[in-house]
Amino acid sequence: MKKRLKMLALLSLVLMSALTLSACTMLKNSDDSNWGEWVVMTSATCEVDGIEMRVSKTNGEITETRSVAALGHDCDFFLTTNDPTCLVAGFETWVCKDCGNADVRSIPALGHKWGEWFVSTEPTCTTHGIETRICEHDDHHTDIRSASMLGCDWSEWVITTAPTCTDAGIEAKFCRNDNAHFETRPVTELGHDWSDWVYTITPTETTDGEEMRVCRNNKDHIETRVAHATGTPELEYRLVSNGTAYLVGFFGGTPSRWVVAPVSSIIIPVYHNGLPVRLIGFRFITGLESVTFLDGSLITTFANGAFWNCVDLKSIVIPASVTHFGNAVFWGTSLESIVFEQDIFVEFFGQGMFRDCTSLKSIVIPAGVTYVGRLAFMNWTAEQTIYVKGFSSEAEADEAWGWRWREDCNATIIYLG
Repeated sequence: MKKRLKMLALLSLVLMSALTLSACTMLKNSDDSNWGEWVVMTSATCEVDGIEMRVSKTNGEITETRSVAALGHDCDFFLTTNDPTCLVAGFETWVCKDCGNADVRSIPALGHKWGEWFVSTEPTCTTHGIETRICEHDDHHTDIRSASMLGCDWSEWVITTAPTCTDAGIEAKFCRNDNAHFETRPVTELGHDWSDWVYTITPTETTDGEEMRVCRNNKDHIETRVAHATGTPELEYRLVSNGTAYLVGFFGGTPSRWVVAPVSSIIIPVYHNGLPVRLIGFRFITGLESVTFLDGSLITTFANGAFWNCVDLKSIVIPASVTHFGNAVFWGTSLESIVFEQDIFVEFFGQGMFRDCTSLKSIVIPAGVTYVGRLAFMNWTAEQTIYVKGFSSEAEADEAWGWRWREDCNATIIYLG
């Protein structure tokens, strides 16, 4: 019995639950006409949601609630309490008119708002300038950057001091950006632009003249020099010693072809074409009787056979400049007079130097001769005399030269010591 009662109560409970659920489902699925008006149960505030409720018209025990969103603050105005700057954020305060609550919010930093760049310090040729820009928010805020130096804008070179023949000049260039900036450099001296030499005093065969030349750059610049005596015009010359001196003579004579001298007496100059005359050579020449050397002669050498078989040569004065006689210099001449100038210092008399000079009555060999070649006086006769300076005896001379210097010589030899 008890078990049946319990089962019955349980079934009744289930049935009521099902009916209630079914009624609620029916209310929910019905339209708003089944509900009363929403009634505020808890008012929403600025920050907290409120609650509303309504009651079913069909069953007053059935209610429904919903949330009412927080109102949010209603701020009519903001109070700026710290303005933002370019670099620092500001903040502002607001007050809700509903609740009276206040709050602070940040205002972002403005950042710089730069104006255009402008030149605040002008650049120069050699130094950088400065460009500046100013923040439009705060003119105390500036930014700078370097402005490239200009560098010099050079003009063309201009001669400021003209060069002369002997002195360098000066030329300058100027910077178009700054005339105070300039550079100079030397201009090479012009040097003389000489005219040809012109005789002012014409030389003769025996006397010096003078010649002059004028600089084309400056006619006040004049040079003069000695125009050396020419000697006999008919003389012939050959360059020797690598083009630094002349050999003088009449050329072309050979043992099978003798040359007739164009003149019987000749004068040997000191210079020819500005170079010294240092050697002499006439051989196999007829008609040449005498030879004269001008004062200051620079002849140093009588070449081998210099007057060999110049059969008409009768007299000669040997200048003090001569130091060397080659072989057979006077062989076969008709010398009657030979004189060595004072202070001559001859070192070398070649072989056969005076061979067959039988017309020469006497000769003086200067002191200081270190060598006399063999047969130097070959075929000299007893009527002829040789004077030897520097030695006191035949033995002394033979010791220096060897005995063959007097080989085949019958002349009287006198040693003068």
